[in-house]
Amino acid sequence: ALPWYQVAEGWFDTKFPKGQSHHTDVPTPHAYSGSDAPPAKALAVSASASLASGDPNHHLQIGYGEDFEEVFDLSYYGYRLHQVNFDIPAEELGATTRVTHRSVDDLDVATDWHAVNRVEIDYARDLDFSDVDQLTFTIYNSGLESATYVEIQNYPYDNPRLHIRSGVYVEEIAVTVEGNTIKAIVPFSSSFADVTVHLHSESQIIPVEGLEKVNSTGFFVDYESMDLDSAFLLITHPSLINASDNYTFYRESMGMDVLLVDIEELYQQYAAGIWKNPLAIRRFCDHLLQSWESPPSHLFLVGKSIHGMDVSGTSGARNDPEKYAQNLVPAWGWPTSDLPMTVGLGDTFTEAAIPTGRLAAKNQEEVLKYLNKVVEFEAQPAAEWMKNVMHFGGGGTENEQELFRYYLGQYEDIVEDTCFGGFTHSFYKTSTDPIQFNLSDSIDDLIGNGVSLMTFFGHASSTGFDQNIDSPSSYDNAGKYPLLIGNSCYTGNIHLASSQSTSEEFVLADQRGVIGFLAKPDLGVPAYLNMYTLNFYKQIFQKGYGQSVGQSMQGAVRDFQLDLDDLYRVNTALTFSLHGDPAITLNPQPHPDFVLDPQR
Repeated sequence: ALPWYQVAEGWFDTKFPKGQSHHTDVPTPHAYSGSDAPPAKALAVSASASLASGDPNHHLQIGYGEDFEEVFDLSYYGYRLHQVNFDIPAEELGATTRVTHRSVDDLDVATDWHAVNRVEIDYARDLDFSDVDQLTFTIYNSGLESATYVEIQNYPYDNPRLHIRSGVYVEEIAVTVEGNTIKAIVPFSSSFADVTVHLHSESQIIPVEGLEKVNSTGFFVDYESMDLDSAFLLITHPSLINASDNYTFYRESMGMDVLLVDIEELYQQYAAGIWKNPLAIRRFCDHLLQSWESPPSHLFLVGKSIHGMDVSGTSGARNDPEKYAQNLVPAWGWPTSDLPMTVGLGDTFTEAAIPTGRLAAKNQEEVLKYLNKVVEFEAQPAAEWMKNVMHFGGGGTENEQELFRYYLGQYEDIVEDTCFGGFTHSFYKTSTDPIQFNLSDSIDDLIGNGVSLMTFFGHASSTGFDQNIDSPSSYDNAGKYPLLIGNSCYTGNIHLASSQSTSEEFVLADQRGVIGFLAKPDLGVPAYLNMYTLNFYKQIFQKGYGQSVGQSMQGAVRDFQLDLDDLYRVNTALTFSLHGDPAITLNPQPHPDFVLDPQR
């Protein structure tokens, strides 16, 4: 899956399996039954929700009525959205009208799931409104008249109000009330333009009791006029603003133009006041990319995010008030990721238009602890330890272990060639046990003495790898923090509320652990993980030596995004994301780097 909506994704009712049906009983009260009554126009929207072996692997039928009058029958393959229009004779309409979707069990496939999005019936209705408090209906325009007379019967509420809309034209029109009858002349705004009419009582109008000025001044922040040069964008939550101020001052002291942004300002200005809407960040970035002379150099989201939608029975931030409050700076979609905030903006395809990272901090203390790690890390003098890289190979079978060893061997060649001239220290799983504990003194010593990069390739969950490299709480590597790449499943899922991920454990550890964690939040396919990581190595150690981690991520995606129809390739590009500051660099040196050691 991809973090944004694809065909056949969206809001649906509970899915139903092969051999089962889904009934939708649509209210159709007061249907006009005269001899000249036109047929009702129905729309049924549904989608397939499984991908079993076999072609075709879905068989869907749609019909109406208690006796199932079939109007649609299709066998097909794959995920597909169906928008089926059909007529229902006026005499078939009752107080409710049933529309049925069937998943027919005749294809000899393991599963055939379907889900219904909605069913609509547009029908001719009489004007007896005795059973409604408000109603929206349409008056069709023949094009022969400039207005039409409407007489609504038996409306049970006082002080009725009638509003009409045609295109962008909206107007309240005068009504005459005689007993329970409402009379009105409804104008047509233009020839053949239908009119939507909304009837309600005055008591249903919610009064606006007061207005508050945005930002206490009545004005939005004018970001366009700032036009900073290659700005470092830091977007955070008000509860983290003081600690983020400190982060801003530090980055400015390192020569960067920094723009500190309150996420709630972005909700107001770019998301129509809808809180927790990630579109606010995307539209803000798009505005700057289009209006500033030089694009922002990095995007750093400071604040914990919680996935929005419900997943496998676990509620998301949309439907859980506690998680909604914990969702300080929202991320994008499911699988949840930060990269789609800018993917596709400017002239990009599946790479981020602005190199992006996040710090999943829940409070100001965690922001300040990470800032201290960055200050320590970037103050380190040039030293031999900066050439150290550690590789860890896992795998559940001997074949997997050999494959992952081969991938890591490719990376080793890049590390140790003449461009970087590094030293690779490799540790491979040798058993088929679910977890192999690897707590040798040599690993502890290497991490304590300092390494620039640790790369893991194997199986994992959100809480650990299949080759145990110990908890970061046991590390003694203050100031010498590596970047960790987790080529596995779920270790990069920093968007959970119920538990702390491996990524959060390593990055948020105080004065130990890692400076950044690069991984996927969802399932990883080994061939595509390797494709990404191989290109990242080429960027960070060869083609883009000296550029930031975020810029190397951007370049890595550019180098392998050629096939945009490959779902796994696009998924990897959109979800292989960074927990940490995207402006971090992996200890590059401006000149040839030699170490003279008289002990050797």
